[in-house]
Amino acid sequence: MCWMKSNQNTLKKKLFRLSDKNGTLQLTPVATGRILKNMLDTNDVFLFDTGFEIFVWIGAAASPNERKASIGEAQNYLKSSGRPVYLPISKIQEKSQIPTFDSAFD
Repeated sequence: MCWMKSNQNTLKKKLFRLSDKNGTLQLTPVATGRILKNMLDTNDVFLFDTGFEIFVWIGAAASPNERKASIGEAQNYLKSSGRPVYLPISKIQEKSQIPTFDSAFD
């Protein structure tokens, strides 16, 4: 049995918000398990861990600081969460039509 199949039931999708709304850049959990696309907010950046890939979604009104820090925060998330550091990280702009990203939502 391959790794992906054996871990498919134990990996849960996770969504995090990256925001500097309060003056400092913070990565905060939004949801685990069932992730809906309407949880994304145009004013911020979101990290979406599907279990097999990390999507960095950039809201159209996200601050320059949030945009700049997004990939580094995704890399830090992989390291600090014990996830494999070789997982792909894909950057998605709001309004982009990316089938693999869109199909990851419930």
